[in-house]
Amino acid sequence: MELGASLGYAFILLGILLFVIETFQPGFLLAVPATVLLVLGLLLIVAPSIVNSWIVLPIILIVGGVTFYFTLKFYQSLAPPDSPPIGSLRVHIGKEAKVVKAVVPGTIKGKVRLGTIEFRASSSTDISEGSLVKVIAVDGIHLIVEAIE
Repeated sequence: MELGASLGYAFILLGILLFVIETFQPGFLLAVPATVLLVLGLLLIVAPSIVNSWIVLPIILIVGGVTFYFTLKFYQSLAPPDSPPIGSLRVHIGKEAKVVKAVVPGTIKGKVRLGTIEFRASSSTDISEGSLVKVIAVDGIHLIVEAIE
């Protein structure tokens, strides 16, 4: 087997390995280099003789760069960055929410679900998970709630 083809198969195996790692560790950002390795591996299998040529480095840099750019744009389109919250949490004062993680006085470890969004919450009393609460104030980026009786 020619050196170029062997190198192509090695690139493909490494690309597949990176995809497998990305599957078990999402967000590890290995899908982009894995895609580049797969494309370069296929190129080397189709044209193994380019390894013996002086043109191999420019070809690999161009193909790798173009693949990297378009793969990165593709993955960014799938998961656009989260936009920061717009406006103030004060608009939620007076609304009812459901406790999804117990609220403990003096901490912001508690969580409440208001509509489809979860917020950190605090209270002056213990409130168990599943309870209904009313938002009475806002402190920075968390809600202050009280149990609804």
